[in-house]
Amino acid sequence: MKEPNEAQIKQLERTISGAAADLEYVTEFLVAELKGAVGVEEFVIRKAVQTAAQRCLWLAVWDKAFGLGLELPEYSRASGTTARLLVDREAVRFTRRLAKAA
Repeated sequence: MKEPNEAQIKQLERTISGAAADLEYVTEFLVAELKGAVGVEEFVIRKAVQTAAQRCLWLAVWDKAFGLGLELPEYSRASGTTARLLVDREAVRFTRRLAKAA
């Protein structure tokens, strides 16, 4: 697997940003529902949101990378790749933004 070049990285970053915006819109409703559930602690919600964000963002990046002619492994095997680092970084930011908004 070859690493993306700078132009491809920029495209992947835009893809991540767009996917994160869509995901944030949907996730706000989910978090609001979970916060009202009996016995669900906030840290569990944050962890679930971050994991879901990582996977959803990875799917968006994987799809975009495929369109760019890049071959990415599945998420669990992509550790250390530029794409995985970009996705994980945005997933953490995404989770923090949701925590602040809550």
